[in-house]
Amino acid sequence: MKIIAIFALLFIAVSGEDLEWESCNPDNLGEGDIALSPYPLPVVSGTSLDLKALFDLHKDLDGDVDVELKLVKKGIVSIPIPCIESPSGLHLGSCSYKLEEIVT
Repeated sequence: MKIIAIFALLFIAVSGEDLEWESCNPDNLGEGDIALSPYPLPVVSGTSLDLKALFDLHKDLDGDVDVELKLVKKGIVSIPIPCIESPSGLHLGSCSYKLEEIVT
């Protein structure tokens, strides 16, 4: 089984600044764009969000693909956002995902 690990680092800013991201493996992943709506994200129970990510791939993806997200809320002090499992079983935050589970 061939696994390509794509590591993205997303920074969620305290203000309404643009989202920033980095690829830990630029050989596989090139330039891209991330959009989050609403942004800045209100931290309120029941909030719906829409996350869209577009990236240039430098290699074909075949087999299982793992995606690891590391989310950080930027401010005077950067706060890592941990991986949390919701009561419905949905993992949110800095988690590892199978690409086929999160792409629609």
